Order: sequence, then structure tokens, then C-alpha cells
Amino acid sequence: MSTTNAELGNEDLVTEAKNLFEYLARAQSLRERSIYRVSEYDEVLWLGNFPDHSAVSSAHRSADPQQEDALFSLSRVVRRDPPDVPDDLVPWIEGKVHDPNVELSIADAIPAEKAPQCTPRSNEDGISEVILLEDESEILLSADEYIDQWRKWAEQERLDAPVRKLALRFLAW
Repeated sequence: MSTTNAELGNEDLVTEAKNLFEYLARAQSLRERSIYRVSEYDEVLWLGNFPDHSAVSSAHRSADPQQEDALFSLSRVVRRDPPDVPDDLVPWIEGKVHDPNVELSIADAIPAEKAPQCTPRSNEDGISEVILLEDESEILLSADEYIDQWRKWAEQERLDAPVRKLALRFLAW
């Protein structure tokens, strides 16, 4: 015979709900494979291998970890774009601006048609087909300023990359 909610007291309802959740938890655990050795995992992430970064905190790095402390936390690190290349500097840049692992360089000379705002050097044969960086003091100054900004960006990106890689590993699970 079935019992209705009205016939059961509050304590009985709580007991029935508790029993139901315990049953469901046990049923779920039957589907899980028991692992007894670390080598049985597909992937193991060791806390000691986590990057040393402000976005990563771990209890094992604390001098006095408390029981209620989180084992570790990982904050999101946003990928930033490199600084914008000034228009007059675009034809002089050699390398990929978006790759922080490859140092940018500035060309020593470029074809005259790539920089119409610059005046080519005259030689005994007439006007040169190339523009030399050493003749363009404003471009040289702009290049120095830009490369300094880019290096700061690239250094931060290289520091942030391992944190983003770690976050992707967690998201893949």
C-alpha cells in the first residue's frame, strides 16, 4: 500500500529523501571505475609542476596551509593583443607581430615603393630603389619605441602562456 505525503510526518519525508539520495549516489558509484594507482589515470597533473604565476595559487606553496584552504585555484588569464604597429612602421617590420616567441626585427632597407612618405637617397646613378633605415630618423625612433612596447607585451605573453595551457587541460576534462 502506498503512503501519501499527508500521511507521513516531516521526519519521515526527510528520511525518505535521504534514503533516495543515498540510493542514487550508490547507483552512480557503481558506474565509476575504481582507480588504485596513479599510473592508472589517463593524465596526472602534479601541483609542483604548476606555473609560478599570480593567477595560480596552491595550498602546497603556502608556509602554513589550513584545512579549509582550497587545494589550488586558477584564475583566467586573458590573451592580449600586441601593441598596434604605427602605420609608418608597417613596411619595416620583419617577423610575426602576434608571435611572442619570435623576436621582431626592423629591416635595414625596404623598396622605395613600400614607403612613399619617405624620400629615397640619391646616388650617382639617380634615385635609389631602396630606402635605408639609417636615413629615416623618425622611423628609427618610432621603431625603437615600438620594439620596447612589443618586448614588454611578448614577455608577459610568454609568462601567461603556461597558465592558459594549464587552464585548457582542465577545460578538456
